[in-house]
Amino acid sequence: MLCTDCSRQLQECVKKGLLTESELEKIFQQLGQPDIRGREHHAGDPHPEVKKSFNPIMVVYYAGALLILSAFGWFLGSQWDIFGPAGILAISSLYALLFGYVGRYLYFRQRYTVAGGLLFTCCVGMIPLIVYSLEALLGLWPMSHPGTYHDYYVWINGSWIVMELATLAGAFVVLRKIKFSFLLMPAAIAFWFLSMDLAEIIISSHPLKGEMRSWVSIVVGLIILVIGRFMQKISVAIDYAFWIYLAGLLSFWGGLTSLPSHGELGKFIYCLINIGLIIVSLKLQRKTFAVFGAMGIFAYLGHLAWSVFKNNPFFPVSLAFLGILLIMGAVWYQKNYAKWKVVFSSDQAANKREP
Repeated sequence: MLCTDCSRQLQECVKKGLLTESELEKIFQQLGQPDIRGREHHAGDPHPEVKKSFNPIMVVYYAGALLILSAFGWFLGSQWDIFGPAGILAISSLYALLFGYVGRYLYFRQRYTVAGGLLFTCCVGMIPLIVYSLEALLGLWPMSHPGTYHDYYVWINGSWIVMELATLAGAFVVLRKIKFSFLLMPAAIAFWFLSMDLAEIIISSHPLKGEMRSWVSIVVGLIILVIGRFMQKISVAIDYAFWIYLAGLLSFWGGLTSLPSHGELGKFIYCLINIGLIIVSLKLQRKTFAVFGAMGIFAYLGHLAWSVFKNNPFFPVSLAFLGILLIMGAVWYQKNYAKWKVVFSSDQAANKREP
């Protein structure tokens, strides 16, 4: 049995993100220790929820969450003429409360942390529709009427900022209560939208479109990626950085890809930046960067194939030869890596000064 102070210190580790709640519960189970709810665990008792990984249960979980977010975030918004702002406000608020209540029950009482966390995320995902309905009902907008709710996901408009700020606030309030990385997905997207809409307000004399819009997206994406790097450093037990990186890459890569290239040199620089994303993926050990980098490189190769070397029969042959060189170069590197490592380590030891 653990002493009371040790048990309390372990619970503090969970709050700081050094341990997950499932890891803490396994410790309590092994030691037969009462958990934070005062119930007794016994070694050998199975955890009710399967381990979080790529398995059928997790696929069903996330598919259910996406169906909920689609139903109430997109399809319910299309029924505006039928329900009106008051009706949609009532429906979305009731379901948000339901998601929050069931999520709390599953997460804290039943220890189904993934199922509960996803329902909490659905609750946060309802906030933009709730705020939009409330603003439409009262006729209060930061600027002019922004259009239909569907336009929130398509058009930049300063009147969306209250919805985005409310979503960010809701996500961080819930994050203080539970440790669930997927909650950062709606928060990161809201931050992305917020930055674009704030730029629209700041540059109100010139509509934010074209090249300027692309540059804002690039800068915002870089900021989000820096935040993701910071979260990767401070979060040990839970991977908070994944969804932040994904939102940052969508903003950065999307803006970069939509930016006018200004000739072949610009397109070549675009390819080099995407190669840089693959290099960064090795440094950070994040496959997401490699995926976006690969898409950019293939886009550039497609441009070369269909525009620059359209009538050159040797271009595909050259590409294939380059691919073979890359594969064989990787093989050669792996064969000689151990030998280089020994030589490099010996040089370092020889040059090291004795104290």
